[in-house]
Amino acid sequence: EGYLLPALIGLSCLLAVSVNVHSFALIGKTSAVTFQVVGHGKTCLILVSGYIMHVQAGKPLSDLYKNLLGVSIALFGVALYSNLKLAGEGDADWCDLL
Repeated sequence: EGYLLPALIGLSCLLAVSVNVHSFALIGKTSAVTFQVVGHGKTCLILVSGYIMHVQAGKPLSDLYKNLLGVSIALFGVALYSNLKLAGEGDADWCDLL
């Protein structure tokens, strides 16, 4: 029981180091803008999981739906950016059809 807190702190440190290493690798392979878009996508997923796990009794579900709609719009932007980034300059993608 006395080792739980130090173990959790150690795990948190290892995860933070892992995030930093992967962040540098992502910036090295892509660009700083891509890193920011991935960061926003990660934040959106964290928000969605928090909204779903902490639905409060007595609070209207319309608040949850508004939050999920906002995050969905942000995730759509992340997906759109990813599609445009992965498509070559000469390649046609689904955005050209709009």
